[in-house]
Amino acid sequence: MCAWFPNWPLQRIRYAQPEHKRRTIVLFADTGRTGLQVVACCPSAAERGIVPGMPLAEAEGIAQAARRPPSKAPLFLPHQPEDDLSGLQGLAGWCGRFSPVVGIEEPDSLLLDLSGCGPLFGGERRLSMRLAHALARWGFSARTAITETIGAAWALAHFAEDRLTVIPPREHEAALRPLPTQALRLPATATEILEELDIRRIEQLLALPRSSLISRVGPEVLQRLDQALGITDERITPVRTPEPVQASEQFEHPLRDRKALEIVLRRLVERITETTGRNQQGIQRLEIHIAHPAGPPTNFTIGTLRPSRSAAHLMELIETRLEQTPIPEEICGVRVEAAAIAVLEAHQNQLFDTGGNPAAARELARLIDRISNRLGKQQVVRAQLCPEAQPELSVRWEPVLDSFGDPADRPPAPPHSWLASCRPLRLRTTPLAVQVISVVPQGPPIRFFSEGAVHTVARCWGPERIETGWWRGKPIRRDYYRVETRSGRHCWLFRTPSGGWFLHGEFE
Repeated sequence: MCAWFPNWPLQRIRYAQPEHKRRTIVLFADTGRTGLQVVACCPSAAERGIVPGMPLAEAEGIAQAARRPPSKAPLFLPHQPEDDLSGLQGLAGWCGRFSPVVGIEEPDSLLLDLSGCGPLFGGERRLSMRLAHALARWGFSARTAITETIGAAWALAHFAEDRLTVIPPREHEAALRPLPTQALRLPATATEILEELDIRRIEQLLALPRSSLISRVGPEVLQRLDQALGITDERITPVRTPEPVQASEQFEHPLRDRKALEIVLRRLVERITETTGRNQQGIQRLEIHIAHPAGPPTNFTIGTLRPSRSAAHLMELIETRLEQTPIPEEICGVRVEAAAIAVLEAHQNQLFDTGGNPAAARELARLIDRISNRLGKQQVVRAQLCPEAQPELSVRWEPVLDSFGDPADRPPAPPHSWLASCRPLRLRTTPLAVQVISVVPQGPPIRFFSEGAVHTVARCWGPERIETGWWRGKPIRRDYYRVETRSGRHCWLFRTPSGGWFLHGEFE
């Protein structure tokens, strides 16, 4: 069986970021010599004239010309092939409930070996329908095909008219004949050669003598044709998904004591940390599931800033969450699962340690873990620089637990971070309009009036032009001056093209 996910990169993004489900999305990538190009887009973008292969600047120009409100403007995002592959691997592991052998056919298809699996689901067609319906509940759209060979299944999933195709045994050759030659998973060069020979369908290829195929179209075409027909054997390379690290206990008589629950949880956490510790791994996210004789289970998750193998630390976080989680009186079972595991860092002791204090770093991480799990991770944030020219948009706040772990392990700051030394630490959310006196109309300020006070400029640096791109919507253009007043204040002023002046921030 082959399950094909049309426009998989966009499907993955809309699943991972539900807030973009109704947005028009365009993905771009650096293609080398030709620069940034569109690599994928949704149908609504294609209706506007944006197509894959188009230069990014041209696509942004088309979007800008439409003059739509920001909420309806196309969303341009960089393509992340590694995330696409990771998403397919996750789906492959989930599809293990339909087949013991699931593989990936990059970039957007899954292969399932259904040998002997059909009768378990009431037949292969019903199995295919259950798979499609289950994927649809998760928000994924797939076209499926079941036949005797991998090549034929891939071809029919991609090029058959029906979204769900099941071919009886020994009838796959007849189903392949009307399909285009692209259905054989051929590289672009081979397809171009066939088009030059006016061979556009598989039935035309089958009409040629096999002895002349290699000399005419090359060995790869014959190999793919034989794989689709079943003459050459082709096997699925299964995706190996790691076994979940979990521990559970069921109770013959329901528990009613919260202290007893904590003892059971501690025992399960110790069992998990012992398993991960043998592999030099630590836990970053732990899921706790508490079952009740009547009613839905109680579920919650704890997270850590750094991978931890300390059962005591993890148990402290669990107890913090238990204080805030209402739990019914009777408990019939508990399961603890390590949802995120990472390799523990190894540090070699130094004779002369001039670096930071590791113990202090560990204590800080523990403090952040406790606060984040008590207040919620969205309440404990850190500033992250963004590659944005407009100053008030150059910083975003992100949860510390969603960052890359240890602050020392974070990726380098954006290239514009060298400007931090000439940027004020305090920026106003909304720039304050001020009145400025200059010697000449477009010259630097010599005096400005702000909040009922007069400030005389003693020294001035600038101007520094900051301007945003035209593709961003309404362009921003400002001339910034750093000024020092006679009273010792250091202010950041800017002038707009219309001649207005604004106070944007102050230096400490």
